[in-house]
Amino acid sequence: MFWRKKKSKKKTVKNLFAWRVGLSKTLGLAIGLFSAGYILNYVPDLGGSIALGLVLWFIIEGAFIGMAGVMTHHPVWQSWRFPAWFRGLWIGLIMHLTLFLLLQDQVNWSTVVPDWVTFAPLRDPLILVMIEGALLGALWDSLITATTGEGKALTKSLKSL
Repeated sequence: MFWRKKKSKKKTVKNLFAWRVGLSKTLGLAIGLFSAGYILNYVPDLGGSIALGLVLWFIIEGAFIGMAGVMTHHPVWQSWRFPAWFRGLWIGLIMHLTLFLLLQDQVNWSTVVPDWVTFAPLRDPLILVMIEGALLGALWDSLITATTGEGKALTKSLKSL
């Protein structure tokens, strides 16, 4: 009858892989905007182009973390499983190491290291950037995996399209 309400179908995401990558890139945009604001606050003479580069860098890191969710096992040794935090840890570590090497000459890194860090090896900006990248990547991939899933669930959604 025409006065009855139609039952609404629950909307689901058809392509989990695209949803995972998009969500991870959106999180990268938020982290990039925060990082650009933070570094411009402490190093004001840095310039807008490096701040924009930071934002884009974190969006690209988000894309890498999002796409890596398909790999749950080592390609050669199938018995080695990659947990989400392990994948994210290595992606974050490598991306932040590359970022540090690219920005090494443009940033006075002694102004970026907080004053409360007194342990001598942690005063080295390279070590701090790599620790930050590893922790951020592990947390990032764990959060995205808890939200969207990983492995065959992502590839099954691609086959059903």
